[in-house]
Amino acid sequence: MFLKKTTRSPIPAMGVCRVFLRASALLGIALTASSSHAHSIQTWRGLKYGMFLHYGMSTFDGVEQSDGKSPASMFKPSNQDVEQWVRVAKGAGMKYAVLIVKHTAGFCLWDSKVIYKGAEFDYDVGASPVKTDIVGEFMKACGKYGIVPGIYYNTMDRHSGNPTVQWNPKLPFLTPEYFQLMQDHLTELHALYPNIGIQWIDIPRQLDAEQRTILYDLVHKLNPGCLVEYNYGTESRGITGDYTIDIAAKVTWPSDILNSEIGTIKTPFKVQQTYQGKTYELGYEHCVSLAGSWFWTPGTAAKPVATITGVYNSVQALNGNLLLNVPPDQTGQIPDAFVKRLNEIRDALKLDTTTTPTGLKYPPSRQGLFQRGKGTREEFNTLGQEVPGPAVEAL
Repeated sequence: MFLKKTTRSPIPAMGVCRVFLRASALLGIALTASSSHAHSIQTWRGLKYGMFLHYGMSTFDGVEQSDGKSPASMFKPSNQDVEQWVRVAKGAGMKYAVLIVKHTAGFCLWDSKVIYKGAEFDYDVGASPVKTDIVGEFMKACGKYGIVPGIYYNTMDRHSGNPTVQWNPKLPFLTPEYFQLMQDHLTELHALYPNIGIQWIDIPRQLDAEQRTILYDLVHKLNPGCLVEYNYGTESRGITGDYTIDIAAKVTWPSDILNSEIGTIKTPFKVQQTYQGKTYELGYEHCVSLAGSWFWTPGTAAKPVATITGVYNSVQALNGNLLLNVPPDQTGQIPDAFVKRLNEIRDALKLDTTTTPTGLKYPPSRQGLFQRGKGTREEFNTLGQEVPGPAVEAL
């Protein structure tokens, strides 16, 4: 049984609605003060080094591809400190961070109010013993330390979607109802936290081309400055020549960033590419874990300094950014041994820890705007309704 949430105000099922678009546009875009999408990508490329944060139900049930059957009560960090994660990233010389907000367990790190299967979504931190809005705290900390915030959302959801592990299913695979949940979750996230700079979407092989385009367009409508990145996955190890849009097209296109996982690509990435008669500005990112697994596990050790510095230098030579995974443990903090290793890596690479990335714009925070007991919750409850006012293009 899951813990029952209290004093919750459900909101209607949401699609792209005018009030969401107006709110995001009024608060500005996250990655750049310019309206140029190409400039946003160029700015992102200048970040070079980021922290990946795998944290969620898998941290507590010990299963990387958790099946979504663990009760919300299992999510019980003993001394959670979200700000510590971002402070550590800043001290390590990182310029951005990407937080897993929903992995395969389907457990969400924010208190979602969307309607799914006729009832309020109820598998999230709001139903757990520790009800902290982790996404909100993460966004707040990123603003404090000058770190560009990104969030990761997994298509594979063994709690609310298909319970099986399917890496390359026959398409179409997702039910219309679950795909609507994905859209509603992303809409809710970008409305609550309009300063999201990077939207990671994992397991895009469960999406067909039309669905990928729908999600890509949705994020850009809600948050014009946000970059969208679909994860190509470990299959990137099989790319022997140039990493092109043509290669990514069947799996991750459209995407602002082409990426690789665990094994890097072989040749320097071309940041301007032409596809179907149009030239695109692109980024390249490689992700790997500081530890031997994506989520924290007991006894896990950090990889040697030389291993990580070697990957960092290789990725830089490939015209890419390195997203290094640093998983918090069951206390809800990054272990001291990981912090020590990150600082050793920083010193070996002689990374700067003082400057905030240039060309970035941090919109006013909406953290706390929709907390229980405040009148502004009523504003959020209207998000599924049409309201008068100009569309994004007119703002």
